[in-house]
Amino acid sequence: HLVQQWAAWVDSALWFEGSERTRWARNLARDERVGFGTQSGTRAVMAEAAVDVVRGVDREVAERIAAQYGAKYGRTFSYRPKAQQYVKGHAFRARPSKVILFDVKEFNSSATRFTFEAPRS
Repeated sequence: HLVQQWAAWVDSALWFEGSERTRWARNLARDERVGFGTQSGTRAVMAEAAVDVVRGVDREVAERIAAQYGAKYGRTFSYRPKAQQYVKGHAFRARPSKVILFDVKEFNSSATRFTFEAPRS
């Protein structure tokens, strides 16, 4: 299941929003594994992660998530969420187990792989 998501990278995790009633969220409830990636110019990143739903996100983390969303998407899309929506509601957290970075023009020689310990609850 492939879904385009806006997200914020905070505390070694990718945080994103959405309704738990969507098909993709129900799929994640059954199987927490996810793959994600992005590319900017010739630089790309791919990752594997486990996703959980965090209800009542810690205020300090929620403020950083909201600030990143505003900085990344606010100018172009006028989207500036308030930290309170994460504190009172929920957010999805993807904690990576593997991240691969590479330059698409030099894929065979530029790839760098990072692995992480299993996420702790």
